[in-house]
Amino acid sequence: MLRSGIRRYCDLPWACACLAICAASICGAVFYALSLQRSQPHVLLARSMLSTAASVDKTACCQTERWACAGTLPWWSGDVVYQIYPRSFADSTGDGIGDVRGILQHMDYLTALNITAVWLSPVFPSPMVDGGYDVSNYTNVDPIFGTLADLDALIAALHARGIRVLLDLVPNHTSNQHPWFVSASSSRSSPYRNFYVWAEPSVSNSSVDFPGPLPNNWLSFFGGSAWTWEPRTRQWYLHQYLPQQPDLNWRNPRVLVAFGDIVRFWMARGVDGFRVDSLPTLLEDAQLRNEPRNPDWRPGQDPFLSQLHLNVTQDVPPLQQLVHRLRDFADEGHSVLVCETPLPPKELSDFYFGCQLPFFFGLVHWTAAWNASRLRHEIVSYLQEVPTGGATPTFVLSNHDNPRVASRLGGKRQARAALLLLLTLPGTPTVYQGEELGLRDAVVRPDQVRDTSALRQPRSLWATVGRDPERAPMPWSAQPPDGGFSSVPGSAPPWLPLPPDWNTTVNVAVQTGDPLSTLSLFKRLTALRREQPALRGSPFVPLDVGLENDNVLAFARPLLCDCGDSSAPSPAPEVQYPPDVYERPANGDSAFIILFNLGNAAAHINVTQSLISAGLASLPDGHKLTVVIDSVDVVARAGESIDAMDVAVQSWQAVVFTLPLAW
Repeated sequence: MLRSGIRRYCDLPWACACLAICAASICGAVFYALSLQRSQPHVLLARSMLSTAASVDKTACCQTERWACAGTLPWWSGDVVYQIYPRSFADSTGDGIGDVRGILQHMDYLTALNITAVWLSPVFPSPMVDGGYDVSNYTNVDPIFGTLADLDALIAALHARGIRVLLDLVPNHTSNQHPWFVSASSSRSSPYRNFYVWAEPSVSNSSVDFPGPLPNNWLSFFGGSAWTWEPRTRQWYLHQYLPQQPDLNWRNPRVLVAFGDIVRFWMARGVDGFRVDSLPTLLEDAQLRNEPRNPDWRPGQDPFLSQLHLNVTQDVPPLQQLVHRLRDFADEGHSVLVCETPLPPKELSDFYFGCQLPFFFGLVHWTAAWNASRLRHEIVSYLQEVPTGGATPTFVLSNHDNPRVASRLGGKRQARAALLLLLTLPGTPTVYQGEELGLRDAVVRPDQVRDTSALRQPRSLWATVGRDPERAPMPWSAQPPDGGFSSVPGSAPPWLPLPPDWNTTVNVAVQTGDPLSTLSLFKRLTALRREQPALRGSPFVPLDVGLENDNVLAFARPLLCDCGDSSAPSPAPEVQYPPDVYERPANGDSAFIILFNLGNAAAHINVTQSLISAGLASLPDGHKLTVVIDSVDVVARAGESIDAMDVAVQSWQAVVFTLPLAW
């Protein structure tokens, strides 16, 4: 729900023994620096970082990667999470709105995606003023989506296929129709009064009709003030979203207790974890001080961005303590917390000590104007901040609140390359439904707009703040009138128009039968990721490809530790590292090399020289790389042998290669 645009916020040689998740902060720092160097200084930097890491316990660091090799890492570490927006996935009743049984009808499809978990956007009872994020009952299912029994059946069906289930927990606010707020707004003596955030009027003679000035300058994400006057009890209440979504008061311990009961209720029904909505907004400044102005804001931009929102209404202490308490509840059932945290990397890193998977939103802002340097910087600056000791990077490209990848980057070819990048980055990626098809944002006429956050704003801002285009229904076939979205003949039209090209090439039926389709590319990538520990756990190691190739992002994903015995082979003479600290892979193991050309012209890369320049390996002239997956041609090039000294990468093409390791 929290619009990620609001807050903008190892690279050691093959010789590193720690799983990249453990060592990502060191790894990113070194190789990002290496990628900017051309001469001897990079050797000194590498030696400096190695000496810093020399106290690392080799056995402890390598153990994590051996767990990855053995398949015994936590289930949420490294595999793919798939987000389902239930209103737009599949309709089983014919009312034009997707539902839980619609998801049940597509179990085979979800299984074929090779995903490890499904995250469901809210299905709780709600007036649906904000698409279900205005919750009126946290322990049931809205009739629009079905029944509690339907959700139980879905959980069981997914579990039977080895897929975990995450529910969307909305702790920042409730609906104004929730029994808590109905009681709280009826009397100042209500037992639930302090469940919400209230402010006294600033003048003593305020009346029902004239409450006086607003408590402060705080703005709602969805336009206008964040305060609404409650005439019956003559106080203002806070709502950082819609007036129908009053903010909960997380300084009241009873709110925490209530959410502990909610978490336990769902864990008892088999839920494996929770995506925690709008986490940074749970607390606000206790003194209700004004937000500072944003000096970079210009008229015509989203009014919310005219303020900075730092440490006043977002990421306010003691937020971390609350996150720890939520984690305590989840740990009772061995559940995972996936947290919506659109924060700069340094602030985001603090959430790892409460959430196992706090989202990094840097790539949600990726546009066609970025070059490889900008993209590399976003990735590396985040990985540098991921804490050591087993924390998992969590990348995402899009979701129900942000434009789709194909629309942002310029088309199908770009979206396919971006998918390959996402699924070869370290950690746990989350994929929004339809990205596996390369869906574009739907074209929504003004009379079709349903998003309340847009309707509250001037029409000139709808294209900027509106979220309907990315929420368009999934096209399952090319059959009119609704592309198979509804399984009931004569059903009502879908609640939003279908995305472009749904009746030609961008639907599940057509792409399932096409080995070159975006869907086939996605399945091959997720299968490869499942099979290869190096693609889940090892570090992101940027490679320097020269100034003449500024539009090429090149990186390696090595398998760091020997997954057999614990012996530590002797180091290569050209690599400086303490042999008693680090391990090397065994001869015959493979590393992955990924090349991604974001430019408009072909590029030629000397991969051998790039590896040598980074101090990773010394390869003989003419060494060969093997093509694994090509984003443009999914199958035809698989297994092709390429001269590592001259690798051609076309415009908006991404390729995965394997490289045998020999020391």
